[in-house]
Amino acid sequence: RLPGPTTATVAADGKRILLRNVHERKFTLIQAPIAAAVFDSAVSNDVTFEAFFLTLMMHELRHRYDQHPPGIPADQSTATDNLIDPRPALLEAAAALSALDALDRMLSQGHFRGITPRALRITHVSTLLRALRFWDTDPVTAGSAMQYNYLVEQGALAYDPVRGVVHIDVNKMNDGMGRLSTLIGAALADGNRRTAQAFYGKYARQPIELTRLRERLAEIPYDIEPSFPLSE
Repeated sequence: RLPGPTTATVAADGKRILLRNVHERKFTLIQAPIAAAVFDSAVSNDVTFEAFFLTLMMHELRHRYDQHPPGIPADQSTATDNLIDPRPALLEAAAALSALDALDRMLSQGHFRGITPRALRITHVSTLLRALRFWDTDPVTAGSAMQYNYLVEQGALAYDPVRGVVHIDVNKMNDGMGRLSTLIGAALADGNRRTAQAFYGKYARQPIELTRLRERLAEIPYDIEPSFPLSE
């Protein structure tokens, strides 16, 4: 079992505090090297910390609006539920997709100059690959798998086994993310856990290329452990 991810997001008095320096270190040591190893050089140049941090910030803001779907109590559990509650992973994927959509709207209004929709999307794919290395039933990992596998199905992402790189079609990614957001919204709003479970079972699975990439990424750390000496 791979080590689980640590967090650099602190909840305090109903607020979420993002520790920018910690996330920047994670990006420099982990995410940027993953992009350099897995993407073509022309694409990896679009992977930036600012795009990553903006998306992360908007993702966390989006979670403020998470709601349990009607008809499914938060503690509901039956013998047919396969032990895994699909809703947390669906909510993670929904937050990621709506974060990108919100940033698109803000960019179109002139905010965050220097950031492009293309950089947001390519950086987001590197975020998915970083999360997928923690393969487990963790909602963030499962939500990332849903996005990755669906985008592969839509032709937006494709793994080249000869070169060992992931190709990204940004135009198809735009269309695919819109459709996926609609599907996830419907699965959450349906109120029937079996609908959500079926979606989870189809898309929250380990991508086959992950096992092929693991050896190439073996020298890249999985995560960092922040140190807070003043609090110790």
